[in-house]
Amino acid sequence: WLKDNVAMASQICCTASLDGFEAAKRCQATLEQEILSNRARIEVVKKEGRSLVRAQHPGSAKIEEFLGQLEVLWEELKKRHQKNVVVLQESEKLNLKEMKVLKD
Repeated sequence: WLKDNVAMASQICCTASLDGFEAAKRCQATLEQEILSNRARIEVVKKEGRSLVRAQHPGSAKIEEFLGQLEVLWEELKKRHQKNVVVLQESEKLNLKEMKVLKD
């Protein structure tokens, strides 16, 4: 799920042209809902994983590796989402300016 959404987040800015602007906004809204709906689940997984490592679970090394990857992907997804917010806001401003110029 995270890998797919990080990939989707990477593509949103690429579709933020005049033609794809509305599609990019819809993708961004979907991504935001995915982040919000999975935030608690990610935190539970991280908490449970840390508990297993503290309890010296036989698979602690793999659990730590997984937790590291999870954290990197989760942070990357949130970072790309925030970048997309800024890019889409700027695109919207430019689109409004273009429409105003064309209207005048």
